[in-house]
Amino acid sequence: ARRRWALVRVPEADEERVRPGQPATLHLDAAPGEPLRGEVAWVDAVADRATRSLVARVELRLDDAAHAHAGLR
Repeated sequence: ARRRWALVRVPEADEERVRPGQPATLHLDAAPGEPLRGEVAWVDAVADRATRSLVARVELRLDDAAHAHAGLR
């Protein structure tokens, strides 16, 4: 498996709850019921004014690229 990453939009209101090194779980559309575990690598320092969100990069190991929904814990 190769190291992959996903960009996850984080609502500005949750900014204080998301930090680098934090565990993350991604749920792939291609593999329902088989969540992938990863880790937050970085979080934007400034929120996007239009979307009122920050982008977090989650690193994980994945065999094939696929669309995913992410939840940070």
